[in-house]
Amino acid sequence: ESPGRFVYANEKTCESLAWAKHELLGRHWFDFIDRDYRHLVAANRDILFNFGRINWIRYVMRDRHSQALRVRCKAKLVFLDRAPLVLCMVLWERYFRD
Repeated sequence: ESPGRFVYANEKTCESLAWAKHELLGRHWFDFIDRDYRHLVAANRDILFNFGRINWIRYVMRDRHSQALRVRCKAKLVFLDRAPLVLCMVLWERYFRD
């Protein structure tokens, strides 16, 4: 499997993206990134794989109904049985203030 596929999704992720857990599992994270932000996320993915972590970045995701969701994401690269696994913490717009 390529890194970036959902292997776990908590209740808030499912609720925010308007997808059931079983529908998210196996889908790629990029499927939900707004096209205007994919270059930013791709650049940060490269940083993640070169340095092992990224600090908070802001971008826009799209839910099942194509509604825009502002998010902040922090990620760390770990290895499980020599396979890369990306642990992400995502804060959804309604849970933070600028």
